[in-house]
Amino acid sequence: MVISCSTPAHQQATPAVNFHYISPVIIPTKNFDLLLKKIDEVNSRVEEVDSKVDELRKEMSDGLRKVNDRLDKIGTSLAYLEDDAPTRDEFDSLENRVEKLENSTTAN
Repeated sequence: MVISCSTPAHQQATPAVNFHYISPVIIPTKNFDLLLKKIDEVNSRVEEVDSKVDELRKEMSDGLRKVNDRLDKIGTSLAYLEDDAPTRDEFDSLENRVEKLENSTTAN
């Protein structure tokens, strides 16, 4: 809603000043236009930040997926090593066999 604050008698002496009425504040049109321009600038910056956050979220997701893949590979390798490694009892048994062989070769 635009309200003109100049009267017909004053129109010739001074130009009309238009006001926008925003309850409960009255803002001159020039200031209102500047305010709208600033709001548009802020909105565009917010959209830029949103897009950058979305890109960062995607990069983090991709990075975490790669890390999880690496951890899975390490876990698989560790499981194979654990299966192939001798237990403590097997190692002790092997140690006893080696000692017997050493003793028998040194005795001969």
